[in-house]
Amino acid sequence: MTFEQVERNKDRIVDIIYCSANGEFTQRRIKVVGVTKQQLYGYCYLRRQSRTFLIDRVLAWQPASV
Repeated sequence: MTFEQVERNKDRIVDIIYCSANGEFTQRRIKVVGVTKQQLYGYCYLRRQSRTFLIDRVLAWQPASV
């Protein structure tokens, strides 16, 4: 996932597969609310709170089918 791909999906809901710092893989549904070159900020529906994700740890993503 690149910065440009994240930026194009700002304010949209996407499904991601994410690798945490300790190597755990999780599937998340998030609403992208902000982005920098290294991080994306969004509301995580799994955790029911705002979260920060490192872009280089996002392994896959796609627009959510609601």
